[in-house]
Amino acid sequence: GDQMAIHVPLTQAAQMECWTLMLSARNLLDPANGKTIVYPSQDMVLGIYYMTSVKPHAKGGPVVVTEKDGKIDTTPTVAVMASYVEDKGDGVRIEHKRFNSADEVRLAAMNGVIEWQTEIRVHKSILNKHLHHDTNPDCNYVLTSAGRLSFNEAMPAEVDYYNERLGDKELRGMIERVYHCEQDSDKELKSLSVAKFGTEKPSDEQIQAILADGEMRAKIDRLYNREKPMEDAEVEKLLRDVLLSDRSWLTILMLDAIKATGYKNATFYGATLSMDDIIVPEEKKDIVGKTNSEVEDFIKATKQGDMRVSERRQNSINAWQKANDKLTDIMYKQLEKDKDGFNTIYMMANSGARGSKKQISQLAAMRGLMQKPNGEIIELPVRSNFKEGLSVIEYFISSNGARKGLSDTALKTADAGYMTRRLVDVAQNVVVNEEDCGTINGIDYTAIKDGDEVKVPLAERIEGHYTIERVVDPVSGELLADVNTYIDEHLAEKIDKAGVEKVKIRTVLTCESKYGICVKCYGKDLARNKIVEVGEAVGTIAAQSIGQPGTQLTLRTFHTGGAADANTSDSTLKMKYDVYVSEMSNAAHVVLENGNWLFSRRGTMKVCRLFQTYAVEKGDEVLVKDESRVRSDSPIMIKGGEKIFPSTNGRIKIRENTLYLVSSDQDVEVANGSTIYAAYTSVGSVIAKNKPYGEIDPFAEPIIAEVSGYVHYEDIIPGTTVEEHDVVKDGKKVRELTITDLHLDVKQPRLVIRDDNGNEVGSYHLPAGTQILVEDKQHVEKEKGVILAKMVKEAAKANDITLGLPRVSELFEGRKSKNPAVIAQISGLVKFKRVVKGKREIVITDEYGKEFTHSVPMNKRLLVRDGDHVKAGEKLCDGSKDPHDVLAILGEDELQNFLMDEIQSVYLSQGVAINDKHIGTIIRQMLKKVEVVKVGDTKFIFGQQVDKYEFHEENQRIKNAGLEPAIARPMFQGITKAALATDSFISASSFQETTKVLTNAAIAGKVDHLRGLKENVIIGNIIPAGTGMKQYKNIKLTDSSNADLDQQMEEILELRRQERELLRQEEEDMMGGMEMNEED
Repeated sequence: GDQMAIHVPLTQAAQMECWTLMLSARNLLDPANGKTIVYPSQDMVLGIYYMTSVKPHAKGGPVVVTEKDGKIDTTPTVAVMASYVEDKGDGVRIEHKRFNSADEVRLAAMNGVIEWQTEIRVHKSILNKHLHHDTNPDCNYVLTSAGRLSFNEAMPAEVDYYNERLGDKELRGMIERVYHCEQDSDKELKSLSVAKFGTEKPSDEQIQAILADGEMRAKIDRLYNREKPMEDAEVEKLLRDVLLSDRSWLTILMLDAIKATGYKNATFYGATLSMDDIIVPEEKKDIVGKTNSEVEDFIKATKQGDMRVSERRQNSINAWQKANDKLTDIMYKQLEKDKDGFNTIYMMANSGARGSKKQISQLAAMRGLMQKPNGEIIELPVRSNFKEGLSVIEYFISSNGARKGLSDTALKTADAGYMTRRLVDVAQNVVVNEEDCGTINGIDYTAIKDGDEVKVPLAERIEGHYTIERVVDPVSGELLADVNTYIDEHLAEKIDKAGVEKVKIRTVLTCESKYGICVKCYGKDLARNKIVEVGEAVGTIAAQSIGQPGTQLTLRTFHTGGAADANTSDSTLKMKYDVYVSEMSNAAHVVLENGNWLFSRRGTMKVCRLFQTYAVEKGDEVLVKDESRVRSDSPIMIKGGEKIFPSTNGRIKIRENTLYLVSSDQDVEVANGSTIYAAYTSVGSVIAKNKPYGEIDPFAEPIIAEVSGYVHYEDIIPGTTVEEHDVVKDGKKVRELTITDLHLDVKQPRLVIRDDNGNEVGSYHLPAGTQILVEDKQHVEKEKGVILAKMVKEAAKANDITLGLPRVSELFEGRKSKNPAVIAQISGLVKFKRVVKGKREIVITDEYGKEFTHSVPMNKRLLVRDGDHVKAGEKLCDGSKDPHDVLAILGEDELQNFLMDEIQSVYLSQGVAINDKHIGTIIRQMLKKVEVVKVGDTKFIFGQQVDKYEFHEENQRIKNAGLEPAIARPMFQGITKAALATDSFISASSFQETTKVLTNAAIAGKVDHLRGLKENVIIGNIIPAGTGMKQYKNIKLTDSSNADLDQQMEEILELRRQERELLRQEEEDMMGGMEMNEED
């Protein structure tokens, strides 16, 4: 029952604006991240996937030909696609049907001689295109299928021939490559142009030179597999399209072709689903039975006291998760083999048209673990799948998740909409309003890495920004980019390839424009793929880019109907790739009798990714020094008279007779309780990929004796601070002690270790829930690695997106978290002191002996232990950091980084990409004000909140007069607060708390300068953005002969008015004539 207005562009100007700004063909890029946003989906993807697949046992497929004793024997064989080897030797060869024209292929497929999915061999000249990823350029025939040929024929001529099965991901990659000119053929053409003229963008004269150059023409013909040479006009069009034009038009033609072929082939395929397509693996019974007995063993162990309830819960959830994963893999492999990979359900999921592996697993394997309404995972999973049908109890458990998903969705849509409104309100007046603000500040950007695995390369992060410092090649010292240079794709690639670790660039966070933002700090306009123009309303774009995925974040939960994901934990420590150990932490560790290191506190080991190892033998000449940086194009040693080049940019480590090519150092955290095997504890040892280098108990955190002596119980009083259980272990009755959380405000249970003379040599505080594993007065030896007690790690709740939207909202509002962490105010040594009013006092002593006291509530799980070293800003207990604390302790720059990382991590966990500049634009608005702490001789009053620029201007005025300036501290305001504190009272009053805002404005006698968009809309003025900017107001438009276009337009309109007037006159005369006739 909703009503909506339709806006019809009536006037010439309105139509023009719609054509230039709103036409779908001009909006191919997502303003949030600059990636292409128009993709085929569902039916189209399925149709193209079907058409470009190859069927192993298709009609007219390849045959094995055997020649023996003059007899020829042929037997059909499975499609090979990869085996270009025609002749297998011994008189055995594989033969495909061969075709020399596209019409022949079409006829054969239409008349049923071959199927569209049959593997055939066609001559390259009939492709008429460059073959994408040509693995065998010397062979004149290419293995393909009629379907693939038909699909590629439908695409525009400049698009490469894609000889692969195309699903959703492949089609997206293809569209990205075409739009950004990154196809193989594009790169080759560009390199031809660079080789001849030294530029990728030749001038008109240079294009004419290429047309006149026979050798170049022959290369281009070869590149595009043309049998006959191309005409001049065709070559010129190709060169201009690839080297000079913006690729959007070609992309649009290709998208239309994809749509048409996709739907046509989906109809032709006519996919249907039947119950038989859902294949339940036979192994299910065994896997479920085995897991059941495993879980029963856990229950037995809990009854005997070998395992605590929370441990059992965690273990059984993990066991079921593993079983489910294993079953899903088996099921998916069977689906893949069914009908030679043409099982409908498998095709839908594998092509990315609809559904996922997880959803099919609910249909065919088992529904798996479910959540309770409060987010806890239910220990017993739903063992049935939808094909077998659920029992009543399973159906009941399942409905929880489904209902939670739907209600969440309904509630959060409103939240996301409200968040967008607040974001728009805080950023609406941010418009690009000048070319250069003249700042000298920037932010260091590096590649985003997880360990040493590059998640986001440096090139991608710095592209579309301006530099603020010179960028120099770290090896050769060559200048790559000067100050204030715009980094385009090519320069970004060049900087990345040179092995530059970090680049300082201008960002919106460091822009010093008084109102709005300048062009050089903003950089590239992501929606247009070129440098931003003055007048772009970047604040509103930023707000919408962040708000819009908010609704996606919330809608992500209900797809799986509340099926729970539990990450399975492993007890061995492994690396994802080969690493070289460059330093072991000197953190507290115990060297055991067998030489292994047992870490009694958390530590770090410095490692580098190992790219390659070179053995240095007698007579080899090493050309590099230890720790020197090298590039892939400079030799590192001479071996047997041959120069050896490194496989990639990196650093060299030399140990004895071995050269190691490694990446830069990175810290790998070693958790408390980890054992590192003796073989890997020395510098220079190499840990192989996926090979265990140590072990850890994933479910418990141990407290390990770091000294030898006698254990004494302190404040460990049965019935008060500890609970006693009698449990049967190995047939004996044993007493087990667990710390309770009662009376902890008075007593502080701890284990003290004393030497033979009774002096205290070590003390260990025991938090609630700790299980004590040693007896009172027991003697312990450090070398044995005795575990005094163990703390069970909390079972995690399922990370529903409830963390998502409310977390983003909380950060933008600068609210205190419901569960805030206490963070260290200074770097230093941790000491536990007394307990006051249910809070533990933790004192940190810095290097100068100054003490800072922190109070941590007793119910929080501590992340530090007595005697640990911490850094300022590090968390002392569980919870999330409060941005206000980060600002107070670490300052404004760190707060910006913290907010950026936290907000990005929420969106990235949901697979949503948002460019940093959008989040930066909002954060900049939140940090606009400062609070005056010392007035000096200025006009401010103590505690006044002032705009940064106003504050600096006033201080400058005072300094010029030789008086004392004011001092202020940075302030962090939430978006609602910042929107209400904006300079414009019209904008603020139309947002929230109208009466209050207007009253305050009236009392203060405020003036609204109408600088933002909102206040101008309310007043009814043209908005000061786009062509409404001052500098665009009085622009004169002229044509090629310098005649004034506005004047011409007025003359045309005047002529039209006169014509209409004439017509009206004539009509009136005719009517008058007719009336006279009637009277006659």
